[in-house]
Amino acid sequence: MTSSRLSERSEQAPFTIPSWVGTTLLVLVTLFALWFNVRATLFRWLERDYPLFGQVFSPPSPVSQALISLNRASAKNGLADPLTRDLLESALRRAPVLADPFIVAGLDASAHDDFARAERLMEEAKRRDPRAIIPRYWLFDNYLRNGNYALGIAEAAPLIRIQPSAMPAAVAVLTALLQVPEARPVLATALRTRPVWRSAFFQQASASPSLRDQAVALLRDITPNGQASTGRDQMSLMRAMIRDGRYGDAHALWLRALPPENRNQTSGLFDGGFTSRKGFPPFGWWFPKAGAGVTQVIEAPDASSKSGLAIRSRGDRATLVAEQLVLAKPGPVRLSFATRALNDEAASSAGLKVELRCGLKGKLLASRVIGTFTQKLENYSVAATVAPECGVLLVRVSVAPSIEPGPLYALLTDMTVG
Repeated sequence: MTSSRLSERSEQAPFTIPSWVGTTLLVLVTLFALWFNVRATLFRWLERDYPLFGQVFSPPSPVSQALISLNRASAKNGLADPLTRDLLESALRRAPVLADPFIVAGLDASAHDDFARAERLMEEAKRRDPRAIIPRYWLFDNYLRNGNYALGIAEAAPLIRIQPSAMPAAVAVLTALLQVPEARPVLATALRTRPVWRSAFFQQASASPSLRDQAVALLRDITPNGQASTGRDQMSLMRAMIRDGRYGDAHALWLRALPPENRNQTSGLFDGGFTSRKGFPPFGWWFPKAGAGVTQVIEAPDASSKSGLAIRSRGDRATLVAEQLVLAKPGPVRLSFATRALNDEAASSAGLKVELRCGLKGKLLASRVIGTFTQKLENYSVAATVAPECGVLLVRVSVAPSIEPGPLYALLTDMTVG
């Protein structure tokens, strides 16, 4: 009897956990993980943005303790009182990798004029948290004050990347170094690497008449004769020189930025044949963004044809096509150019206007409007007299609309001023 019951039990299915139990356990685990993540996120938010709330955690947040101590020290010009030190000790004991305690200790050492110790503490704080802004500011100022220009200038780029609003103040300090002979070679070395503050540096230097010549000399040092720059660094300096009437100096700076093979033309109109030579405003062609007109440089397909500027426009409004500054000498001057039609039929609706002006916004010296174009290249010229006060000429090309608007398809080439 007993053996038969045992055999019956052995033939029964093994014990299994009901499916609802597994589902319940999975839901509980998911809820616990979600709660843990929300709690951790809430703590991270509270301990930094609301450190006083972080103090009520159990145990108190070491990040909140360190932040409170930093706020207390900052409010007292860097001095750390006994409560601040107690908070720092507690924070470091429970979170030894924090950077804030070293920042507070560095501020305290600095407030007591122990700059050597403060420097070591701030370097350690920077090592622990490379994005901490206070050590970057402090080290930037400290190294430059002590004449350690290489380390001080090296802090500028990280400082600006971490806090972009620091750019104006940092660049103002860096441009002031132009007046320190010992700092200029270090500045040149740093600028050759094209740091994030390079363009702002030359813009700031160009705004100060006492720094412009030193900035130009520095720009020459960092741009060897065998190299060409993008022209961005020169632009602000050239504009300032042109505003001051120093056209020759501005042109020399522009010329230095060109590739060596394009520096042989030291006077006259640059690239009057629109051969795609590398140049940039203001002594090279400036083409505005396409509006009612579209321009395109066309390179000569063979020796029998010419390169030129293809101008396509609806011809319903006045449209600036291109302009360039040219150094001028007092006396007679002649502006010459050639045009032809781009399409199969002659165009005689809108016209192509070429102007010669005195200075950037000076009076009109001469102009010519061409309203009829043929397939044959036609030459034109206008004469004018340059007054001694001009110094520089503005060559401007634009579309002149007709009474009955119509399309303009023309090629402009062979422009010269002389």
